[in-house]
Amino acid sequence: NGADDNASGTSAILEIAEAFAGQRKPRRSFLFIAFTGEEKGLLGSAWYARHPVVPHEKTLAMINIDMIGRVKNRRLEMHGMASSKALAQHVRDCAPLFPELSLKFNEQPVGPVSDMWAFYQAGVPVLFPFSGYNEEMHSIKDRPETINYEGLSQATRLVAEIAWRVSETQAYPDYRGTNKDAIGPDGQYRIPRPNQPKPAPKEKPPEDSEKEEEFSMPRGDGQR
Repeated sequence: NGADDNASGTSAILEIAEAFAGQRKPRRSFLFIAFTGEEKGLLGSAWYARHPVVPHEKTLAMINIDMIGRVKNRRLEMHGMASSKALAQHVRDCAPLFPELSLKFNEQPVGPVSDMWAFYQAGVPVLFPFSGYNEEMHSIKDRPETINYEGLSQATRLVAEIAWRVSETQAYPDYRGTNKDAIGPDGQYRIPRPNQPKPAPKEKPPEDSEKEEEFSMPRGDGQR
């Protein structure tokens, strides 16, 4: 059971890790993580977000691979496109390389539907490839024979291509907060990206040429 949700994503992680291990050293490192407790409230990813191995401000992106085994009519959804303009462009550039897939770009705001949520709240751009919900999920009918293995293979290759390209870029992908939880009370993103321009400092009011004498409360003995 759990062939699509989420053995499909776990197998993709293992395949991509093995493939990258046989390549030249990438410009930036990868972390391959299989989170637990997603169905109980995104527990594993939330814990990692509070105790990151790599600081969030130095994390280029998070690609959440959850349920990519039921590609139907070549359709694969790509969520998280609104979280980063640069990251979305990588997806669009890679799409023509996989004509066996018909990518649907989801431009809606990122929501708390899977493990990318904690990263997005922490200021990290995210992507979430997804083959769609099905009646067998969360049941004993989510079995290996329901998987579209060719579609799963193509989706895995697509994710690998996107991840490798992101790792080879010099600049960090921009981060676009689309919900109030990712933005601080000052209107700035909670964790600024290294290559994003910092807000201009507020101008200090001009100081008077003659400073007034500082006032201090008299002490009990009459001295100041």
